[in-house]
Amino acid sequence: MTQPQTVFLDTETTGLHAGHDEILEIALVDDAGHTLLDTLICPDHRTEWPGAQRIHGIAPDDVRGALRLGDVLPEVVAAVSEARLVIYNAAFDMGFLPEAVSRSAAQVACCMEAYAEYHGDYSEYHGSYTWQPLRRAAAHVAHDWGEDDAHRAHADALACRAVWRYLEGSDAYRAAVDAQRAVQQQAQEDAARAATLLTRYEQRRRNAARQRHNTAQTHASRVIERYFLRQTADPHWITAHARHDAAQRFAAIFANMPYNTPAECLDTGIGIESVYRRKSDIPEHLAPARWFPSYRWLRRLLVPVAVYAGPRAAHALYAKDQLDDIRAAYPLRFAPMPDSPATRTDLRHDGVPEAQIDALEPAADCWNAIGKHWYPVYDRNALKSP
Repeated sequence: MTQPQTVFLDTETTGLHAGHDEILEIALVDDAGHTLLDTLICPDHRTEWPGAQRIHGIAPDDVRGALRLGDVLPEVVAAVSEARLVIYNAAFDMGFLPEAVSRSAAQVACCMEAYAEYHGDYSEYHGSYTWQPLRRAAAHVAHDWGEDDAHRAHADALACRAVWRYLEGSDAYRAAVDAQRAVQQQAQEDAARAATLLTRYEQRRRNAARQRHNTAQTHASRVIERYFLRQTADPHWITAHARHDAAQRFAAIFANMPYNTPAECLDTGIGIESVYRRKSDIPEHLAPARWFPSYRWLRRLLVPVAVYAGPRAAHALYAKDQLDDIRAAYPLRFAPMPDSPATRTDLRHDGVPEAQIDALEPAADCWNAIGKHWYPVYDRNALKSP
């Protein structure tokens, strides 16, 4: 009996709920990796999907004017007709497709369930094998994503193909893939080792720079003590001032800074580039602290680069692009709270296995005001995502 051809399918949707959410993108590839279909889909009802957009990056403007699902359905049915249709999380994708697709296929197989059984992480609680994310399965079979992005239909269909071919491949084929994965892992370990060495080098360099700075500070202090703070019958004028006031006066003497320079501009290591006497002279790329979001943790990360010293008040000025750097360094702190948030403890109480929790990507960070630390928040809906 002739084995039916194999076709791999993947979709991207506006959300997780079939019947309410809709398909935004669909792709099919054959067993040889040739693209049978790869197109965006304009939904019939949904107009925005911010949560799903953060995952796959498909925005409403991207699908405006694209084909409707009904327009491409005949092409989908023809591609899967009498074929073995393989999908990573078949139940999810098939829930969004008309029954004509499943009726046309000779068989619908779930690659995710097959890989979960191969992976062997059995959950006594759920009575089944733990599902693994597609990215983890693709890494196990040494799949090369190339320039494609995960969570896009065509890229995920090709990744599903790679996992399926490994599961159904011969012992020789698997051995070759395992050898390739070993080479990739070795390369990653070498890169990590090199990064560690570079980090240590940078740390030594920073320590040496800090030591030079401390030495210079010590010498400067000795000069001040010797020539400005001599122990005489009449104490030096600087000793009559509070520590901050004295720092301001030294900044005025040695760095030509205003007497009312803000304290945050006098800290060690701060380099003040300019002093502006009129607000109209302040360039557009500089702003006071109140221009930035009013998070205490964020403002503590700001580094002043200039000073506004007016006739009545003075304040530090910061480069506005520091906000971009902070956002890039702490993206989860700016991320919106998911529709169904859960802490790691919540997920444990829900009976989610530790391995499945480890596979989840945090959706946001929250501040623990009592413990004074940040903790990750997860999206319960991600447990059902493909």
